[in-house]
Amino acid sequence: MGLSSQLVSPGPDRIPQLDGLRGFAILMVLVWHCVAGFTTTEPGSFAAYLLVPFRLTWSGVDLFFVLSGYLIGGILLDTRQAPGYFQRFFLRRAFRILPVYYVVWCLFALGVWAHRANVISNDFLFEHSADLFWYPLFLQNWAIVAEKEFAINALSVSWSLCIEEQFYLLFPFLLRFMPSSGKLCLVLASLIVAALLLRASIVVFY
Repeated sequence: MGLSSQLVSPGPDRIPQLDGLRGFAILMVLVWHCVAGFTTTEPGSFAAYLLVPFRLTWSGVDLFFVLSGYLIGGILLDTRQAPGYFQRFFLRRAFRILPVYYVVWCLFALGVWAHRANVISNDFLFEHSADLFWYPLFLQNWAIVAEKEFAINALSVSWSLCIEEQFYLLFPFLLRFMPSSGKLCLVLASLIVAALLLRASIVVFY
């Protein structure tokens, strides 16, 4: 049994430290959304200094990304030569995420229709509803960059799910067809540098 199988299987082989990191990441996100990200303080005040340690709690989402990449990457590395590699991986991911996601999207689309028809009225939930078509394609994170805003308020949190789904679509092919671990490390390092340069270029030029 590979390391990644131990990480995702219940029982004595499970690594509890990773569950602790997940809990810590959840706490960070909650603190950001409930306290640090939406609290206005006067610069130089005692409250402003008190909130300084909490200003980085937004990075709890990044911690989730790291954990997901570590666990999913380990699974893919352990099974990349196994028969049914793509079928098993994509079916498990699809059944875990897509049914609930599309139910929520359909309900929200119904709400947008009702809002436009003046059956209900809630500008906060349904503003920017013209951007709704991005969501079934898991491309709303690109829409956020293109439109410089978080599009539909009620569904804005799904941007992180887009990144996960795009990772699931690309990474299995990279691991399956990369001939050696050395080349894989080189490609991954290049992608990290490219992502940093892309982010910097968006901030500077867009």
